[in-house]
Amino acid sequence: MHILFITTHFPPKRGGVESRIALYLDFLEKRNNFKVTVLTYENRYAEGFVDYWKRTRVIRIKVPPSLLQYMRGLKSVSTLNSIPKQAMYLLLHTYYLFKGILINFREVCQADKIVVVGALVESVAGYILSLLKRKKYAVRWCTDLSGALVNTAVKLTLQRASSIGVNGIDVKKKMVKLIGQKGHRIFVSKHPVNTKVFHPVSQIKARTILNLPSSKFVILFAAALNEVKFCDLTVKVASILLEKDSDFFFVIIGEGPLEDAVKKLEKQHKMNVLFINHFVDLEKLNLYMNAADIIIGSADLYYPSRLVLESLACGVPVLLFNTSVHKEKRIRSLQFKIPLDNVFTVNPSEYDIVRFFLLNKTKIRQLRNDQSLIEVSRHYIQQNYEAEKILEIEFQNLLN
Repeated sequence: MHILFITTHFPPKRGGVESRIALYLDFLEKRNNFKVTVLTYENRYAEGFVDYWKRTRVIRIKVPPSLLQYMRGLKSVSTLNSIPKQAMYLLLHTYYLFKGILINFREVCQADKIVVVGALVESVAGYILSLLKRKKYAVRWCTDLSGALVNTAVKLTLQRASSIGVNGIDVKKKMVKLIGQKGHRIFVSKHPVNTKVFHPVSQIKARTILNLPSSKFVILFAAALNEVKFCDLTVKVASILLEKDSDFFFVIIGEGPLEDAVKKLEKQHKMNVLFINHFVDLEKLNLYMNAADIIIGSADLYYPSRLVLESLACGVPVLLFNTSVHKEKRIRSLQFKIPLDNVFTVNPSEYDIVRFFLLNKTKIRQLRNDQSLIEVSRHYIQQNYEAEKILEIEFQNLLN
């Protein structure tokens, strides 16, 4: 079978969707009965990233770097706050994806199955191509639904989808309500975790390799630098903690609109903040996780982020804010619980978070060094989120 993936999210960028598509390709690379083509953007500017998949053809659509940065700066449709922004976001992405389809039309039309990975813009591209090919397409929807204008477009494009994968049960309920009787095609899929990449490493060894201080209490934040991921709150908390206790050390990895705030924090606390605003490969990210005493993670109402699960695969404690990353859902608390002693939740307020760290620093260090808990944590992830198991089921749903 020849599968065509369409996505605007692709390595070397790091994020939930980028990680998922990379896992897809790694999974299919080992299966001889699949041929894979990916249609995405050229985004390897100054990154030094090489498409390492031997049996996958990656078609990269050329977009001027400054324009691509602007398009990414508009964020996802679910967080756009005005109709002009929504229209600009949709028009720019649709134009370049459709341009890529036309330039490579003969090649993309050879695919037996179209799978779009992302959200609305990818679904629009899949919808157009499915009309031209007179075939249905599959969707791996990687965000939430919000806004009447956006939902109208979603309802139209998903009418031709043969199957739709979503992250959480609440998103499935919204989508069933949106597209009506065709809701039986929608399935919920967990985040897959590659436990061969994310695995325990000695904290001392990891800190030595990364040249991090051996005795400080290291807190890792690795996500998009925006308010959606609580980066603004993390920066404020870091500033307060470092004024109170110089034993804390923050490692912040990511890109986004709040980069200047993080740079300012690093400048004010040079000896206690490390800011990395460039591509970090998964092996190095694994080292940073293992070097940490705790990771600040995020979640939606019904499921944790991939970073949380990857951290737990390493046996590293995690702090979750007790609400969703989506602002419109923040009146509710998290509706799931991870049954591990090294997972903490706290209300997303400066006072509660600062108090948590000051009161629990010793306890967290003890949990971090508890080898039996590390093994239990890793076993839990292997049993419930191992990539091979999750992806086997997901592809059965997407391709059938």
